[in-house]
Amino acid sequence: MKLKMDKSVIGDSLTKEYGIPENYRIFRHIFYHKGKEDPEALFMIKFQLKRMNPKLNVLFSYIPMMVLIHMKGFREKYYLTDYQTGCCRGVYKWQTVADAENYSQSVAVKFMKKRSVAGSVHFKINKDIIQYLVS
Repeated sequence: MKLKMDKSVIGDSLTKEYGIPENYRIFRHIFYHKGKEDPEALFMIKFQLKRMNPKLNVLFSYIPMMVLIHMKGFREKYYLTDYQTGCCRGVYKWQTVADAENYSQSVAVKFMKKRSVAGSVHFKINKDIIQYLVS
């Protein structure tokens, strides 16, 4: 599978689909073309940067992305930021719940915690993407 970037959504929000506040704007969207099965897990994370402004984070976030794209089960990610507060969010789709749970314990998430304000990293895993998006 080949990784794709969708630049057409940069600057948009995910308010309607994912219930994320409108002030969060997409700055990157990456994905792999559909495989044989649709992904089953939605992983959503929120964190507040420390000692880094949002514009620098847009560039810096390419580093952990290199780990993410090679992880088993990764299918898609929206990168979002609130440029006023510096708060960031990620919305990921994983092939399985186990893949999403593995990511929650990964080097990438540990690295995210180290560069975030203490206690600001919160994530959840939704086990049924379709039900989540419909409800």
